[in-house]
Amino acid sequence: MTNPGTFDPAAFASGTELISRFIQGAQAVGLLQAALECGLLGAAGAPATPDTLASRIGVSARMVHEACIALHALEIFEKQGDYYQIRPGVQALLHQAAPQTLANMLAHGETNMGLLRRALHPNPSPLPEERLAVARGVWGLGSSPVAIESFLTVDREMPEIRELWLRGARHMELGCGAGRDLLRVAAPYPATFVVGVDIDPLVLAEVERQARDLGIQDRVAVRLADAREIEDLAAFDTILWSQMFFPPASRAATIDAIRRALKPGGYLITPLLRDRPASDEALRSAGGRQTSLGAVIYASWGLDRLTESEVREELEAAGFSCIRTVPHSRTPFMLLRHEASRVFG
Repeated sequence: MTNPGTFDPAAFASGTELISRFIQGAQAVGLLQAALECGLLGAAGAPATPDTLASRIGVSARMVHEACIALHALEIFEKQGDYYQIRPGVQALLHQAAPQTLANMLAHGETNMGLLRRALHPNPSPLPEERLAVARGVWGLGSSPVAIESFLTVDREMPEIRELWLRGARHMELGCGAGRDLLRVAAPYPATFVVGVDIDPLVLAEVERQARDLGIQDRVAVRLADAREIEDLAAFDTILWSQMFFPPASRAATIDAIRRALKPGGYLITPLLRDRPASDEALRSAGGRQTSLGAVIYASWGLDRLTESEVREELEAAGFSCIRTVPHSRTPFMLLRHEASRVFG
């Protein structure tokens, strides 16, 4: 171990290199956000010189020239001769059918940086606009055919649910956020009516906006309410509980509300967080690092990052029977059933 009283130039250089990579990444996000907001990314869909791009977006040629070089260095742009063009992989993020918008992704990342900056402060609670940015940044837009199809693959592994939604059902989500899972049910199942419950008026307004854009607002209702206070009795065929956003003190009462609101023999669906990697090697992978950073944010909100087995144990103790867990590239889902004889137990 290095003597704390001795300065080690080699260790300093190594630490500087590591931290500089982090800073460079944050700076790259800043430039990418600027290029998106001023229209440079959209203007570079076809090969063009910096002068041409500058005239298209109304920014000085010198600034666009420097930005193009930097975006090329960051592998956002490709270059051939004097012509620059956005890389196909990045351009796909701008497509109207993309499962998430680049603007939402960048806002989500910027918000998370702010949340992490305050995570070890005495009062790190998120601000209303931060909660909205996080909710909007969840992967899977209701308007994206790609996202809808990815979730339909989950539904096909849950034929009990799919049959209900195709035939026509009442579905509720507790903790619906900006509506990813709510709208992904409403959009492809026109016979089903959905209700989203959340305590944040900003995210509920986002749900309503998206429902209007999709033309399905007559089958989507939102409620500004605490999930523990839902008083519906045997009113819903299916309920989705976004359990990862519920703090420990609220979970038991929320589960009781779910049991009351489900029809006899109704189904509960809950998304799951992926377990933290067990090995140091996996922890230091891109996915492992993202999971670890996310865990810090969850902890700062007073949330427990429960494993799949812990969620199952909690719900089985409340009288639910676990039918199966269905994988998804982004979010695994657990399907459970409450026996009719125990709905009001």
